[in-house]
Amino acid sequence: MVPDYAITIEEYKQILTAEESIKKQEVLQNSNDLESFVRKLENKNLSQVFRKENGTNELMSYGCMLMNGIRMMVEIIFEKSSNGVNIQMTGPNETLIAYFNHALNMIVNL
Repeated sequence: MVPDYAITIEEYKQILTAEESIKKQEVLQNSNDLESFVRKLENKNLSQVFRKENGTNELMSYGCMLMNGIRMMVEIIFEKSSNGVNIQMTGPNETLIAYFNHALNMIVNL
C-alpha cells in the first residue's frame, strides 16, 4: 500500500458509487480492543475517512491505494462488547477483494 495516502471524502464517495465497483461483506477475525485495532490499521497505510460511534458499535471507513494506483475501501462495524468486526470491502474485482481481506486479517492479527 502507498504510504501517506490520504483519501478525500469526494474520492471515497466516487469509489463507493462507481458502477464497476464490487462490494463484499465478511467477518474479520479480531483479538484487539478498539484503539489497538484502529492503531494497527493506521500503522499499515490505511487512511481513515470517517469514524462514528453509536453507543455499542463504532462505524469506521478506511481507504488505501495499492502500488499500481488501484484504490480500495473498507467499511468497518466494530462491536465494542465482543470486539467483533464486520467489514464491507469495495474494490475493482473479486480477486483483489480476496487479497485485501487476507491482508486485513494479517494486519489486525499480527
